[in-house]
Amino acid sequence: MNHRICSMLMLAVFSAPALTAESFSPGARLDGLISNPSSQHRYSIIGGPAGAYGDIPTAPNAAGKHWLVTYGNDQRVLAWTRFEVATDATDGNSAAGRAVHLLIDAEPPTATLTLAGASVAATRAGESNSDAVSSVLGPQASISIEATDPSGGVTSELLVDGKPLPAGKRFQTDRLDGRYQLTVRTRDALGNAGERAQTTVQFDSTPATLTWQRLDAGDEVPVDVFDGKRARLSISASDAGAGVQSLQIGTQPYDQDDLAEGALEIKVSADSLEYQLTDRVGNVGRGRIALRADSDGPQMIATRNGEPVDLKTTFIRHSDTLRLTAEDALSGVARACVEVSNGIHSCRSLPFELTGMKPGSYSLEFRAVDRLGNGTVQLQGMEVLP
Repeated sequence: MNHRICSMLMLAVFSAPALTAESFSPGARLDGLISNPSSQHRYSIIGGPAGAYGDIPTAPNAAGKHWLVTYGNDQRVLAWTRFEVATDATDGNSAAGRAVHLLIDAEPPTATLTLAGASVAATRAGESNSDAVSSVLGPQASISIEATDPSGGVTSELLVDGKPLPAGKRFQTDRLDGRYQLTVRTRDALGNAGERAQTTVQFDSTPATLTWQRLDAGDEVPVDVFDGKRARLSISASDAGAGVQSLQIGTQPYDQDDLAEGALEIKVSADSLEYQLTDRVGNVGRGRIALRADSDGPQMIATRNGEPVDLKTTFIRHSDTLRLTAEDALSGVARACVEVSNGIHSCRSLPFELTGMKPGSYSLEFRAVDRLGNGTVQLQGMEVLP
């Protein structure tokens, strides 16, 4: 690699009076120019061959400015050190020598990419693909770049999958969930440029999900119907990105330890079905456990000649056919009967039909129980016309 003198990072100037360590007479050793001599380096006066490893040459006889060149074991130039040899013609003493130490900079600035805030390390127990991702970032995470270089004048920019992120735009803005490669591109005042601090992250803006399973539902009742007082559930929370942080159902909180075993068995009531689920990068999901509370007993349904009627406001004629049934939309009817005040004091199971009833006033007593045990007793008057 050709390192030009103009590619200098740091200029250190040393001056000293004649006959000091920095003063060199013709033929003097130049050990004082090298602060840390190494047996792994070779040295030469510019224009001459390099000596053996660790052997520092002597000053040339010619007066004037010269360069001491330091080579690494790969023959690359590590440093240029400038010095001067001058001769006093009057007394032969060496005049003051000056040494100028130049460092070669051919490398781009170093950079550190820091992820903070709503971000977590990707490696979690049980995940086989986390080794390809360093971190999971949420919408509120922050990304900062710190780049340094001895030459100064450092500039840096963030590349997302090889494309520069526009100035002033956050990484998370309009970003779809998925994996992204982040790279820092840097440049110093000398024009050395390169890409540093490369890492792969996963962006996660999706809340965790909750699933549940009923543990105490009977065979005859839908699994999402309960009596409104208590239901036993097995709860599971999952998140494909950052992982689950916490869960709250009603007023009861559950943390990572509670959820670590997988399924969580809980009891809920009709007023504690709302939940909030938070993942490890701050995404919050809210919802309601889809249970339907049934605390009412069955209802009696009456039809006259096939049409629904309200017996409180409708007369039945002698020629009409009255059909009575029981209905419970949620848990279903377990049993139901109606006792008619027609002289026979028995409760007739529903459904049944009445046709050709004698004109007069009647009373109906409806009794029913649904499959959750909710009961109904209803008294209803009825008028039959000729």
